[in-house]
Amino acid sequence: MCLVAINQIRMVKSNHLAPWCGGGFGMFSSNTSPESRAVVCFGYDESGQKHRILLDLDQLDSVKWPKNFLYELHSNPSEEMLKKIAKALLQKNFVKRLNFKKHSAGLVLGWKIDEPIYTPIKNDLFKLQNESVFTFNTIETAVYELNYNAMENSVKFSQLLNYQETLE
Repeated sequence: MCLVAINQIRMVKSNHLAPWCGGGFGMFSSNTSPESRAVVCFGYDESGQKHRILLDLDQLDSVKWPKNFLYELHSNPSEEMLKKIAKALLQKNFVKRLNFKKHSAGLVLGWKIDEPIYTPIKNDLFKLQNESVFTFNTIETAVYELNYNAMENSVKFSQLLNYQETLE
């Protein structure tokens, strides 16, 4: 049992494992859980302007995603996982829509529900007649974590891990 506890502590400190996962020893000492993490994606156009992207794995059909990929990413994020998302997003076209997804990372981070967000589409035929198609030459993916600061009595998001991929 001590080996499991020691491995849990090592994974939390070195591999970004949520304390609530991997044995449960941290669940009584931390308010950080997979649900307190958000995956955020941004696209950069030719002029270098940064745009928000809605992460929708169903639209990223160039990759076969494991059933629990997002949960794994929230529980134990890695650069390899963020790289996989970034590469898949670079292959897609996007349309600019309003962010109506109720549980999207944008809402968790405080973005307004009526703000525009770029959504990947499987095929250009799936866009509406009046929508324009956009592409990005650089994609940034990141995992943010909600942290409680007892000294300030405040809750803030901090970036846990990020990855950036540029189209060659």
